[in-house]
Amino acid sequence: MAFHHHTGNRANNIDNGYKNLMNLRPYDLLNEKNSPAFYLSRPKIRAIYTIFNSVDITDDVHIKYFHEPKVQSHPLDLNEGFEKFIFRTNYTSMQLLSKVQKYVIEAKENVLQPNIGLNTKTSSVKEQSKQNIKRKVILCQRGVLSSIMIIPYRLKASNYNNTIFYATKYCGILHMSDTSWVDKRSKNDTYHLKFMQCCFSDDPDLEPNTNEPVDQNNTEYSVFHTLLKEYDLIYSGETGGIISEHKIDDV
Repeated sequence: MAFHHHTGNRANNIDNGYKNLMNLRPYDLLNEKNSPAFYLSRPKIRAIYTIFNSVDITDDVHIKYFHEPKVQSHPLDLNEGFEKFIFRTNYTSMQLLSKVQKYVIEAKENVLQPNIGLNTKTSSVKEQSKQNIKRKVILCQRGVLSSIMIIPYRLKASNYNNTIFYATKYCGILHMSDTSWVDKRSKNDTYHLKFMQCCFSDDPDLEPNTNEPVDQNNTEYSVFHTLLKEYDLIYSGETGGIISEHKIDDV
C-alpha cells in the first residue's frame, strides 16, 4: 500500500503525477505493539439511526440480519423489480452530516474530545493528556473518506477523480462533506440496494423478502469512531445490517 501526494510532474519517484510519500506493508498496519508510523483502529459503532422519507432521523431502528442467499438463487437477478424501485426524494446536501450531528448533540459525554484510548495504552494521565492535545477530530461521511483513499488506485485522470468536498473548521473541529446530492435514477444506481435486499432479512431464521419494492427513502445508518494516525474520525455510513445467528432485542 502506498499513499500519494499529487504534484503535477513526473520526477523523483513520481508516477502518473503522484509522488510516493509513504510505503506500508500489511504487517505495519496490523502490528499495534511496535507503534507503526500508520495505524488504523477497528471502527466502533457509536449510534444507529433510521432515516424515514429521507428526512426524519429516528432511534426507532429495524436492523436487518445477513442471510447468505441459497445456492439455487445464484445468479441473483438485480434487475428484478426495477420498475417498482422507490428512489430517494427530498434529499439535500444539508442532510449529509445530520446523523453525525445528532450523535454529537445527544451523546452523554463530550465525544468531540480527542480519545486515544481506542488503540493506545499510556503509562499516566499526564502522558495521555499530552497526546490528546496533538490529536485532531474530524466529522464527516464514510463516502468522503472512501473518495479520498481511493485516489492512489485511480492515478489516471478521469471523472471519478474529479471530486469536490466542503470543509470547514469550527472550534478546532474539522467538518467535511460531499457536494450537493446528485439524483441518480438509472438501473446501475439501484443494484447495490437490490443486492442488499437479497442478502438481508428481518430475522436470522427467515429468508430475505425480495418481493417488496426497494425503498431508498428508508435507510439505516451507523455512526462510527476510529483512529487514523493523529486523527479521531467520527463518520456516518449506510448500514445494510449485521451478522448474528440470534435476533437482538435491544440494538
